[in-house]
Amino acid sequence: MRQVASIFFVLTLTGATGLAQVAPPPPTQPEERPAVEPPAPPVRSHPVEERPPRPTVTRAPSVDFDPIAVPGPDGRIIRIDEPLEYAALAHNPLIGFASLARMAPALYERRLNVENLVIDKLDMLEQLEPGGLIDTVRLGGDQIEAAGTLTKVMTAIQTINSDGLLVQYLERRGMMGRQAVALNQRIQNDYQSKVIAEIQATPPVDGAAEPMDLLTRQALYDSVSEVMYWRKRLFLEAADNLDTALAGIDLAADVRAQIETLSASLDAENDTDKRVELMKRILVLLAPEQRKAALRAVVAARPPVDTAHLVAAPGPTDAMMPLTTEVRHEIVWSILEGQPYDISPFIENVPENAPRRRVN
Repeated sequence: MRQVASIFFVLTLTGATGLAQVAPPPPTQPEERPAVEPPAPPVRSHPVEERPPRPTVTRAPSVDFDPIAVPGPDGRIIRIDEPLEYAALAHNPLIGFASLARMAPALYERRLNVENLVIDKLDMLEQLEPGGLIDTVRLGGDQIEAAGTLTKVMTAIQTINSDGLLVQYLERRGMMGRQAVALNQRIQNDYQSKVIAEIQATPPVDGAAEPMDLLTRQALYDSVSEVMYWRKRLFLEAADNLDTALAGIDLAADVRAQIETLSASLDAENDTDKRVELMKRILVLLAPEQRKAALRAVVAARPPVDTAHLVAAPGPTDAMMPLTTEVRHEIVWSILEGQPYDISPFIENVPENAPRRRVN
């Protein structure tokens, strides 16, 4: 759910451009009036209440971090498959073992909340797939039409992202401090700025979208990447557990026959993207409420997760090894998957023969 602010900036620019095309009439000159002494300020019988100071903006600390943007063999940046905020969290050196243990329940709760949102907004999310509504955004040409399309997209995104960004979600719960939140944003911005620079440096292809349109669409897709990621994962889980998904649904004979044919195709297909497409075709055969019921049945069938013991916090005397980006990434995703993560191998001061403190 991310980077909506950059889109508002584009939207502001679009509106400003459109307004600039219509010049307002020159203002009328005011009539000259004799100078009048301004009245003396009134004497107040009670002290004026001072306004509270504006909240200060927390700057990201100047610490080194492993960048998310990594060039591939062709020299171009490898695009990440996971939500950008998750990747930034894994690359954030201010997030240590104790922080991960503290935020583990909220992180897993976040996943469940996003999945519930996916189920509730199935039809809306379908419009935001690649090739859908976002790819119709064009900032050139008719400014009114461009602003209307962008407003439509932004309205949908704001509805979907009503719970805020991941770091905002964690900060509200006291799981992340302002410094860590600011650094997370800096890490995200580093990745996005490099992707933007690469898009801008790429020579345009005949018939392709304008660079500004590509940048805007990229930012829009980034802003829904978390929701769309869990949507895809939920579809794959439903494809793997189709009998569970459809067990409580009354299907007409012709619909059941079509699903059986698609189910056979699912059994023979190993490609992830193709399995997602087959599952979409199955869901389309169901009524809207049946689709939601099928996905909810899949979620309900999962084994219970003890979120309080996903990661054990280091003890007060534990000397921990440095937490690398790779290990932090493993822990973040272990939490999101609801799988306990054992940190005892990273405690340096445990005697070799002493029993390890494990998470069960």
